[in-house]
Amino acid sequence: MTEDFPARQPKGVPTGGQFAATAHGEPGIALNNPITDPFAHLAGLNRARAQADYAQTISAEAAAAYVDHLSDKLLAINPDFTRLNVGRKYDIDYGLTFTIESVEDKDGNYGDVDLEHLQEETFHDAYLDQHVAYDDTRNECYIRLSPRS
Repeated sequence: MTEDFPARQPKGVPTGGQFAATAHGEPGIALNNPITDPFAHLAGLNRARAQADYAQTISAEAAAAYVDHLSDKLLAINPDFTRLNVGRKYDIDYGLTFTIESVEDKDGNYGDVDLEHLQEETFHDAYLDQHVAYDDTRNECYIRLSPRS
């Protein structure tokens, strides 16, 4: 019984060894849909504007997804929750900042929910502002919780 082992270099030889390069063909793998720069056809200021517009769109979509995520989490706890009260302030370092204050049900009762784990999800994004409403009578900012259809 004979086995073919790849040639090895003696110990201490700086090149070669068990994992020395050997002649072989390249694998037959190719990307079906290579990633390309969607702004390659633009130049200068037009390119910069298109990239900035795209970044704004992505940020707005991320803020909407964040609101959906919070709604899903809170409505899973209690489907009668309707409002997530938030604090809104402007911070010199972070810009517009939101903090989670409390959650309310449809009757205006504050939910007995530990919001501590959601505090980690507080974020600083001006795009979240479009999802925040202001209640003049109570002087509070809130996000309306709604199930996704």
